[in-house]
Amino acid sequence: MAPAIRLRSNRRITADGNHNAFTGAAWFNGALYVAFRQGDGHVCDHGHLVVMRSRDEGRHFEIVHVARGQVDTRDADLYVAGNRLYLVGFEAHVGSGMSWTDDGLVWSPWTRYEGTSGWWLWKPRFFQGRHYCAGYGNFTEQTSTVAWFESDDGLHWQQQCLLREGADKPSECFLHFQPDGTAAMLMRRDAGTPLLLRGAPPYRTWQVTELAIPLSNPALWVVDDDIWIAGRWFLHSTPHLGVFRIENEKAELHLVLPSGGDCTYMGVAPHPMNRHLFFLSYYSGHMAPDDPDIDQWSHPDNDPYPADCGNDCALAELAPNVLVMSVRTDPNDQSHYEMAGTDFRVA
Repeated sequence: MAPAIRLRSNRRITADGNHNAFTGAAWFNGALYVAFRQGDGHVCDHGHLVVMRSRDEGRHFEIVHVARGQVDTRDADLYVAGNRLYLVGFEAHVGSGMSWTDDGLVWSPWTRYEGTSGWWLWKPRFFQGRHYCAGYGNFTEQTSTVAWFESDDGLHWQQQCLLREGADKPSECFLHFQPDGTAAMLMRRDAGTPLLLRGAPPYRTWQVTELAIPLSNPALWVVDDDIWIAGRWFLHSTPHLGVFRIENEKAELHLVLPSGGDCTYMGVAPHPMNRHLFFLSYYSGHMAPDDPDIDQWSHPDNDPYPADCGNDCALAELAPNVLVMSVRTDPNDQSHYEMAGTDFRVA
C-alpha cells in the first residue's frame, strides 16, 4: 500500500543567521505569501514580522513588508478576507494586532486590536463575511483559558463565549472552516495532549476529542473528508515536525518532516486553483538545502541540533530556518497524498 503522504522536496527559504520562526502562509492575488518573525533568538527585545512574496509558486521570494509594534512582535500569520490580505501577530506581554494590504505591496501601519486586552488572538480566520478566532489568556500559575472571539472588520473584536479553561492550560488553536460552515480546530494544552474540536454555526458548542499524542504548535487542514494535523512532536526526545491524519477519532502518524532542534509553527496555504495542493511553511533548527535541484530524501541533510542552537549562535547554518513545501493529492487515488516537486530557494 502506498504511504498516505510522501515528501519529494522541501527547501530552505531563509539563511541569514537570524532566528527566523513562527510562520504563516497564504495565497493572495495569485501569489504565495509567507510570513515569519525575525529576531536574535526565540525571545528577544526587537523581534519583527517579515512578509515574503513568491510569484512563481514558491521558486523565488522577495520581501514585501516588515511590521513591528513597540516590543517583540511575534507569531506571524496570514489570512485573506475578501480582497484584503491580513498579517497578524502579537506584541509580547502587550496584545495582538495586524497590518493589511489590498495589493500585496502597500501595507497599513501595525495596529493593535481593540476588545482583546489580556488575550492573544492566534491565527484568526475569515468566513462568510465575518472574522473568527480562538484567543487564549486569563493566565494564572495553574490555569489558562481559551475564548471565542468574532469581528466584523478584523480590528474590533468581541468575546462571545469561553471554549475551555482549567489546569490543563489550553492555549494556541488552529482553526479551519469547511464550505458548509462546519469548523474544525486543534487546541494545544501545555498540561495535556491536544484536543480536536468540531463545531457548527453559531460556534457556541463544540464536540471535543482528546488526541493521545504529545503535540504542540498546532496546525490543521482538511482534504476532502480527511482532517490532517501537524506540530512539534518528539521522536526519541528530539523535537521534529510530525504530520498525522485523524482516523477513527485517533491521530495516526503518516510523516515526520525534515526538522530538528527549535522547530515547527506551521502555516498552511491551500492552492486557490487546486483543492488537493497545499503549501506548508515551518521553521526548523536543522540544516536543509536551498538548492532547488536537490530533494532532501535523496540527499539527506537532516542534522538536528539542541533546541537552543539558534538562540545565541552566530553561525547562519545553526540558526532556525524557515522552510516551505507543497502537498499534492493524486486525483486518481484520493487515499494517496504526495509532496509536489515544487522547488524553493532564497530569492
